[in-house]
Amino acid sequence: MRDKFVFNLIGNRKAQMGETITWIVATIIILVVLFLSVFATNFYLNNRKDAGYLKSADTLASKSFFSYLLTHRENDTLIYEQLKSEGDFNEFNGNLAQSVFNDLYSKDYQEIWLGFSDPNLNIIGETRNARQNEYFGHKPKTYAVGPGGSSAIRDSVSILVDINKNSSIELFFVGRVR
Repeated sequence: MRDKFVFNLIGNRKAQMGETITWIVATIIILVVLFLSVFATNFYLNNRKDAGYLKSADTLASKSFFSYLLTHRENDTLIYEQLKSEGDFNEFNGNLAQSVFNDLYSKDYQEIWLGFSDPNLNIIGETRNARQNEYFGHKPKTYAVGPGGSSAIRDSVSILVDINKNSSIELFFVGRVR
């Protein structure tokens, strides 16, 4: 009986070979399709830094902004504490902000603004909620006016840190360079 069982296994060798070859071919086809889709995606996104519409914030700018606010002065006070108590930039933190943000992000954004704003007056496209300062000037508008009075919202990133209920420190980028 055992010899008959072994003989049946040997007799079914053609069926086993056919099934094995089918699975090998199917695996190769799946790997080729996967390789082509990865290659096509890489080729499509080759010149783009990000997916654009999926991006809601600039992570590097956020980290730079929070590091700037946590920088210690020589008298061991944080820039955040000084800005909160005085409500405006002084020579040290204003020049430091200009050197940090203009040097790092002027290649990525058309306009950069750091200043104080009132979060209670936040109107899309308007700059009435921001105070002008001597280091960054006026807050840039988030809309552009075209021919015939048409307008469009410009690509922008805003990072806010509340000081109190009526004032925030805001880092604002407009017009991402692609």
